[in-house]
Order: sequence, then C-alpha cells, then structure tokens
Amino acid sequence: TVAGDTFIGAFVSQLNKDLSNLEQAIQFANQASSLTVQRQGAQAAIPTRDEVINVYK
Repeated sequence: TVAGDTFIGAFVSQLNKDLSNLEQAIQFANQASSLTVQRQGAQAAIPTRDEVINVYK
C-alpha cells in the first residue's frame, strides 16, 4: 500500500531541477518505498526523510 506514492514523492523531493542527481534520487525513492512496504497502513507507513537516511547510511 502506497509504495508507488511514496516512491514518486520521495523521488521528486530529492531530484535537482537540472536532473544532475537522477540516480541518487531514484535510489532514495527506492529506499523510501522499501521502508513503506514493511509497515502497516497507508499514510502512517510513509517514512520521513530522516528515517530513510538513518536506515540506509
């Protein structure tokens, strides 16, 4: 539930306007989505930016 929504939100939140960090933005979005699918619920399952960073240091 909401894995796709999490991916898109995380992706666009990290992407530079010039697309210079495309791979990094995709990786961040994948990591955020992976955390989402490990939790129950919808909105409550979406991780914060800090959670993604702390889990995938």
